[in-house]
Amino acid sequence: MFQMDNKKLGNVTILQNSNALTIELQDNSMDGIITSPPYSFAIDYVENDKDQLEYLGYNTIELKKNLIGLKGRTKSEKLENYFSDMDKFIAEASRVLKQNKFLVIIIGSNTNQTGGIRLEQNVINSAKNNKMNLVKSILKPIKGMRNTMKEEYILIFEKE
Repeated sequence: MFQMDNKKLGNVTILQNSNALTIELQDNSMDGIITSPPYSFAIDYVENDKDQLEYLGYNTIELKKNLIGLKGRTKSEKLENYFSDMDKFIAEASRVLKQNKFLVIIIGSNTNQTGGIRLEQNVINSAKNNKMNLVKSILKPIKGMRNTMKEEYILIFEKE
C-alpha cells in the first residue's frame, strides 16, 4: 500500500538552468521527483510566456529547441519526439532516484490534438520499462482548459 509520512519531507533541491533529459545529479541520490511535463500540443509554453522569459534574460529561441513536446512539423513527428523525450526523462529520473523512492508525474492528454493517443499510457509504459512501478493513478478533472483537455492524471511511481 502506498503511504507517505508528511512529517518527514526532508530537504529540497531545485535545479535551475538544468535539463530534464540529462539530470546533473549522481545515480541513486534523490528521494523523490515531482513534475508536470509539458502538455505537448496543448500549450506552447515559451510563446505563452515569451515576454516574461525574455525580460528574465532567457533566449526563447534556444529555450524552445530544448522544450519537451512541440518539436516537429507533423502530428506524427511531434508525438514521436514527445515520447522519445519522455522516455529519456523517465530513464534519467529512474537513474537518480534511490530504490523504493517516488516519481510523481502530473500529465494530461489532449486526444483531439494527438489523434486519440493517450499520453499517460505511454508514460506508464515507459516507467515500467525503466523499473518504475505505478503505485497510484489519480484522475483529476481540469476546469480551466475544457476546450483542449478535460482531465489530467497524477501518476505515482515507485522505483524497484
